[in-house]
Amino acid sequence: MFNRKILFLSFLFLSIIITSSGSTSAEGNTTQESFEFDSYHFSDQYCSWKSKRNFERQFKDYTIRVSSDGEIFRCDGFEITKAGRVVFPLEENDKFFEWNHLLSRNKNGKPEYLLNLIGKGNTQIAVESWGGGNMGPGYLFIFDLATDFKQIAKLETGEIDSPKFKDLDGDGIPEIIFKETLYGTQFGCHACHPNGTVILKYKNGQYVVDENLMYKPEPTDVYISKHIEEWQKEIREDSSPTKFYQALTTLIYTGHADQARRFIDRVWPDDIDGENEFVETYRESLSESSYLSRAARELE
Repeated sequence: MFNRKILFLSFLFLSIIITSSGSTSAEGNTTQESFEFDSYHFSDQYCSWKSKRNFERQFKDYTIRVSSDGEIFRCDGFEITKAGRVVFPLEENDKFFEWNHLLSRNKNGKPEYLLNLIGKGNTQIAVESWGGGNMGPGYLFIFDLATDFKQIAKLETGEIDSPKFKDLDGDGIPEIIFKETLYGTQFGCHACHPNGTVILKYKNGQYVVDENLMYKPEPTDVYISKHIEEWQKEIREDSSPTKFYQALTTLIYTGHADQARRFIDRVWPDDIDGENEFVETYRESLSESSYLSRAARELE
């Protein structure tokens, strides 16, 4: 009896150790806690009218420098060197109007810049830039500062807030979440442009759209009936019916592009002309999306 108790206690102790050591996905990656990154804005302390200091950080053999040309108060210079040799940028088209943010994870009150974004250890950094112009676009660069330097990704992420990184599916590799803005003259003003949430997953060495994670149930008849008068009032009275634009865009980006035309037909007032023209201009804007352009075919 005594031996059976010892055996049971040993099994229980071993189970506790295994359970507390962290769960593991089918691919063998230890699942990490979901988290969001802070944004370190260079221009808060560097390249501004208050300060002309350059930003510099050393990571083993790598040095990251952000600088200004001294004439315009923005961080328009960005460079990564390894042992004194420039490894980025190597091409003219990777020189941007402004470098805005170095993303970091807050750890015990201190910023942590080297991150585990692709499941290969804390050797990556993420940097945001702005391509210039009145409305962006914004880009997110991910670099791996391991033994061999590698640019993991250059992603167009719009201009609404900084992208978030969260491990949504528990595989140990955080997905990238951001809002993509649709542009077009039919939207009238800058603030009127609708946006859709995009989720990118790192898979087979690249980031791809994960429509399964973006999916949400389509709006119910009760929801549409509750808002349809408001949307119709906007269409009648406002040259840029912002709430209607946003409702349509959210429908498409949450996995229901096949319902978009039916939604427009249901909402568009019978006494107002221009529905077909709106569909065509909206379809053109959607076709220019970096991630969901194929959904425009549903509006043809």
